[in-house]
Amino acid sequence: MKSMLMTWRESMARLAALRQLRQSIEALEDYPSDSRESMLASLGQVIREEEEAASGLERKLDQALLRAEGQVESSSGPSVPGRLPNP
Repeated sequence: MKSMLMTWRESMARLAALRQLRQSIEALEDYPSDSRESMLASLGQVIREEEEAASGLERKLDQALLRAEGQVESSSGPSVPGRLPNP
């Protein structure tokens, strides 16, 4: 569960970084076109890297959730009709 929380926090930090990148791109409208081109190329690379990292974090989070669900199921024991699961 701790691993899942850390992955979630990292995902939220990456999301905040992507929002900041979007604001930076919007601010580029004030720059001359020649410097804007190079800045956009640079930001595009950063965005691709962030998207790849976010995709990896999403997979980690999915795996952590599946493990957590498996632990909950295994700790409650098999379902037996007429019998309460183990606490």
